[in-house]
Amino acid sequence: MSPKAGTSETVAEMRASAIAVLPAMIAVIPFSLLLGALAAQKGISPLEMMLMSATVFAGSAQFVAVDIWREPAPWLLLTVTALLINMRHLLMGASLASRTGHFSTGRSLLALFTMVDETWALAGQRAARARLTPAYVLTMGGILWINWVGWTGLGAALGSLMGDPAVYGADFAFPAIFLTLLAGLWQ
Repeated sequence: MSPKAGTSETVAEMRASAIAVLPAMIAVIPFSLLLGALAAQKGISPLEMMLMSATVFAGSAQFVAVDIWREPAPWLLLTVTALLINMRHLLMGASLASRTGHFSTGRSLLALFTMVDETWALAGQRAARARLTPAYVLTMGGILWINWVGWTGLGAALGSLMGDPAVYGADFAFPAIFLTLLAGLWQ
């Protein structure tokens, strides 16, 4: 295989991944804006929200963290809660391990970092019909990561303009998301 053929295959994988993740990218925008707005109500700045989103990248855990946030921050409670909520990622990662075993260590770690429910489901669908490639998985994860970080930051910036989230029913978002997550795990 020539280097040019490898490059065109990588570009094709990235394009296919971007197209596959587009609906999920659009679907998470309202949740990310809402999370940012709720964070602003707790006194979390847009920069802090973007930093949280960039390092945690786990919407359900972030909704819980924002819900229990107070000053001073209960760091141990926040950490344990995030770990418990995201334990499902161990099973999700294990279910894809045989399909990503050919990834380098660095690419595997990046794939695991950017694995969220949406990317896991899309990777599973792709793996059922074609070999998973690092270009496919990392493009998908990278797009959702950038999308999430940016929109949560914007939500936090606009959140102070929103006022009380309860007026819009936004205070119900966390319980609704948590119940949806539990229902998904039940199935």
